[in-house]
Amino acid sequence: CPVVESLREMRFSVRAILANHVALLHLYGLMNLNRQDILSIDLGAQSTSLLMMRKQSFWSRSLSQGSEKLIELIVQEKGIDREGAQNLLRKIRLDDTAESEEKLLRSVAERYFVDLLNEISRTISFYQSIARGVKFQHLLLTGGMSMIPGLPAFFEKNLGIQTSRLALGPEFKVGTDVVDGLR
Repeated sequence: CPVVESLREMRFSVRAILANHVALLHLYGLMNLNRQDILSIDLGAQSTSLLMMRKQSFWSRSLSQGSEKLIELIVQEKGIDREGAQNLLRKIRLDDTAESEEKLLRSVAERYFVDLLNEISRTISFYQSIARGVKFQHLLLTGGMSMIPGLPAFFEKNLGIQTSRLALGPEFKVGTDVVDGLR
């Protein structure tokens, strides 16, 4: 894994990387020391977690909006069962390539994400009021919903912060020595 190799080159002894939201944000901060103020949003099933990191400190907030709420909106809007809504969730696109059937999904998703972005904006404003001088240059999206095509551009446009996904990629694997050590 390139991340592990980079850490070893920096003389860290690495056997495993804990891949939770806080750990990934700290890892990103370590690998990109030139970025002082980092904002990360983990779009989970039950909730959305915001982490704001400044040098060696961070602040977090959990919002009760997750993909489950978006699934509920799809169920209501389309009049389908939950399983059907979960399948449609995988077809959501926020970019310009949405097919005609996907346009209704896009509309539902945009309403959901605009509500979420309003809450995120309030959280960012509050954090900036208590941590004077914070200016987020970059937003990292994680979690399953971060894979929605067009979502990083949607966040970037609405928040005015350069946005990208933080994904470990298929080359990230857990070594057998780590798995054996957990047994």
